[in-house]
Amino acid sequence: MPNWCYNRLVIQGDAADRREFETWNRGFGPPCACAPDQLLLDLPAAVLDAPPLRHLTFDALLPVPAEVAAGGGDAESEWRLAQWGTSGNPTAETEVMDDGATLTYVFQTPWSPPQEWVIAVATRFPDLAITLEFAEPTGIFAGSMTVAGSKICEYQTTDIVEDVATLMMEWFGWDPYAWDETA
Repeated sequence: MPNWCYNRLVIQGDAADRREFETWNRGFGPPCACAPDQLLLDLPAAVLDAPPLRHLTFDALLPVPAEVAAGGGDAESEWRLAQWGTSGNPTAETEVMDDGATLTYVFQTPWSPPQEWVIAVATRFPDLAITLEFAEPTGIFAGSMTVAGSKICEYQTTDIVEDVATLMMEWFGWDPYAWDETA
């Protein structure tokens, strides 16, 4: 079982560009990724029986190549790490918020943040500013990066325990004093 990296992805720019980003980054994830403009009525029964549509999937715009996915295992995980920065898609429990000025996703990924995916996707949406804030409290690291087009405009990280805890509280509402007795 992985350590979970908490992520907040903030998309800023024109409303039409934000909506396009949201549309093109939805999907079913493997194995049934579909073009966002494809109507559910046009989908084969196998896809209709698939897991529900996800608000955010890295496979939508940066899918694992078929030959890599066919091999599975380490090769697929290594490809995802190299191309996405993490070994898996966001958790299905992705929270999406649109306040009219920004589009925000809050989600978790296994082990590490999707920094490489953010850079790759930002090149497809050059008029948007994309900020990724991330923290992995077990591995004791946190940081943020802002990308516009293919340029990283800002990047900072920390591995100081107190800073990671502060960012977890600020960005993700983490309560260090909460105790889950079922764990």
